[in-house]
Amino acid sequence: MTRVSVLFPTTGRPDRAESCLRRLRETAVGHELEVIAAVDADPETAQRIEGLVDVLVVSPEYRGCSAGWNACLAESSGDPVIFAADDLIWGEGWLDAALAGLEQLDGGWGLVGFNDGHWDGNELATHYLMSRRFIVEVLGGVVAWDFYEHSFNDVEVNERAKRAGRFHWAADAHVGHEHWTHGDRPKDATDSRTLDRHAESERRYRERHAAGFPTDYPPVITE
Repeated sequence: MTRVSVLFPTTGRPDRAESCLRRLRETAVGHELEVIAAVDADPETAQRIEGLVDVLVVSPEYRGCSAGWNACLAESSGDPVIFAADDLIWGEGWLDAALAGLEQLDGGWGLVGFNDGHWDGNELATHYLMSRRFIVEVLGGVVAWDFYEHSFNDVEVNERAKRAGRFHWAADAHVGHEHWTHGDRPKDATDSRTLDRHAESERRYRERHAAGFPTDYPPVITE
């Protein structure tokens, strides 16, 4: 059975994190999941979800979601790996559809975008499944970048996958994204924490895009 690693950074949302993880487990019955959570500066959430994850990485300080995703990646052993978040709604059959999508790619490796209910995934897949080979060979051994403090991790990953010919959108892999910008829920303190970094994150993305997305950082994984 294929082991699938789920990378799950969270902070400030104990109810949402617990609900999301319970739904994740319910909708992936029959699959071997390795759920790795990174919790920043939030003992309540860490306590609430401890029994729902396989690995819990706790930081007493706020590091941000990019550091959280990579901290989870460092602890992962599965292949493929899922870029997840605490505001996702896992639909029935999402993992079967995503794994089937992976087989559509030459050699069965690359990135498979989920259907978040808002974006045409061929334009942008905000969350996705990735093979480890893709993470190492295309992304340089990371799944996120610390300089993207607000948004743009997904944008860079999508663009690099498409440039490499390793992108597939699985329209039947329904993983809803309940985000405040779509009116799905109220904006909370976690949303507001990095809003003032959006413009700088966009600037860095445009700079990196123009430079061809250089791999100018150390890898988190190498295989």
